This record gives sequence, structure tokens and C-alpha cells, in this order.
Amino acid sequence: MDLVEQYRALARYNRWMNRKVYAACAELGNAERRRDRGAFFRSIHDMLNHLLLTDRVQLGRFLGPEGALSLDDDGRPIEILSLDQILYDDFEQLRREREATDAAIFAFVDTLTLDRLSRPFRYRAMVDDREHEHVLWWAVMHFFNHQTHHRGQVTAMLSQAGLDVGSTDLMTMLRSEPAEPGREAEPRAYMLVEIEVLDPVAYAEYVERVPATVARYGGRYVVRGGAPVPLTGDWRPERIILLEFPSAERMAEWNASPEYQALAPIRIRSTRTRAIALEGCGG
Repeated sequence: MDLVEQYRALARYNRWMNRKVYAACAELGNAERRRDRGAFFRSIHDMLNHLLLTDRVQLGRFLGPEGALSLDDDGRPIEILSLDQILYDDFEQLRREREATDAAIFAFVDTLTLDRLSRPFRYRAMVDDREHEHVLWWAVMHFFNHQTHHRGQVTAMLSQAGLDVGSTDLMTMLRSEPAEPGREAEPRAYMLVEIEVLDPVAYAEYVERVPATVARYGGRYVVRGGAPVPLTGDWRPERIILLEFPSAERMAEWNASPEYQALAPIRIRSTRTRAIALEGCGG
């Protein structure tokens, strides 16, 4: 097993633990989730927001600014001002955003190679406002370690509140998974879109704003625009988009999400669009 496979396991562990933690948190009322329990980020609610915020900040460094934006109810980017900032005050919205980011983490890990992990990585840290440069694998390892560090503080606060999330051991998760080889991978889902642009100005706004919504649900662009080259038949599309999602479920969630539905009217009035959903090959 190489380093990339280890990061895939850590991405699975992150989602496994977050689902257990949020399920336990849902048993508490708002007052208990927001009670100051003396932790570094005070309350359970504040700590969950910090974890989401820092995961998105770091994903933004790995993927670029569009890779992990936080959007408000109108679909506009939320400016990150501090590490203790509350991104989402409503618990259920915070829970949905956590799921979206965990899907984006899977999509990010799928882009990693051993060569890329060994290359220099440069970024400006929020904690000291300084530029740092080192190999990428350091940053990715810190990314997952930081999650585990603060999630442990959340489980301690839940224990103080009388709730037990169960085993938090990585080994417990690994032992519960299908044995290798033979792990069945869920087929990826694809959306193939043919677009004829009617209003370039309005469409430009759509093009600028939609990628952040795709990334939040673990999606990525495989093909975006370019010049289609006819091979057979008389198909002459003006513009082709091919989106990839971790699963058909995640693609459907993105398509029905409030943040994308806020942008869909722009596409409808600025283009003629035909789209189909496709299932990829599993394994």
C-alpha cells in the first residue's frame, strides 16, 4: 500500500467519524451544543464550525479557490475572516455542509499521485500570516491529523454531555470494511451536457459561480467547453460539459441543492441545454 491509499483510508475514516459525531450531536438541543465547555473553541457547535472552516481553507489551498468555497443562502461566497468564525448557525445546515465537504475530500484524494505528493507546495497560513513551502504530503498529512485532533475534543465534550459515539479507532472502521482485494467501489456518476449559449453575459455569471456548487458535492469537471471535434455523424455541439460525481446520489443532491437551484434560472434563460446522466464502470 502506498501513501495515496493511506490517504483514501483516512478520507473514509473522516466521513465515518463525522457521521457518528453528528448523529450524537443531533441528540442534543441547541443550548447543549452551544454550551461553553472550556474547550479551545468553547462549545461543540463552535468546534464543528471550526473543523468545517479549516477543512475548506485547506482544500482551497489544494484545489484552488473554487474547490471549497462556503456559500451563504443566496449562493454568494462567505469571506473567511478568522479561525473561530461561525460559518453556519443552523445545525442541520452545518450537517449538510459537512457531508458535502467530506465528499469533496474524496474527490481531492482521487487527484493525488505519489509524484504530486513529493512536489513543493506553497501557501499562506492563517495562524501566522506567513508564507510556507514544503512538500505536499506534509500538508495532506496535517490536514487529516488536524481533523482527528479536534474531533477528539468534540467526542470528549459529548462524553461530558452523557453521549458516547462508540469506538473511534481507525482499526474498527477498517475491520468493518470489505476485505482487500474485492472491495466493491460504488460506480461514479457522470452528467453530459450540451449547451448552446444565447446570452453570453448572463452565461458568464453562471460559469463563474457554478463550479463552487459542484465541488461542494464532490463533483469535478472532466470536460468544460473546448472545441468539439466531430468524428462520425452530424452532431455539431457548440459547447460540451462533462461532470463527474462520486455517486449518482451525490449528483442528484447537487442538482436539487438550494445553492445550485439558485443559479439554474440563469442557465435556463441564457442557454439552450440538453443533459443526460450516465453511470460509470465500478471497480
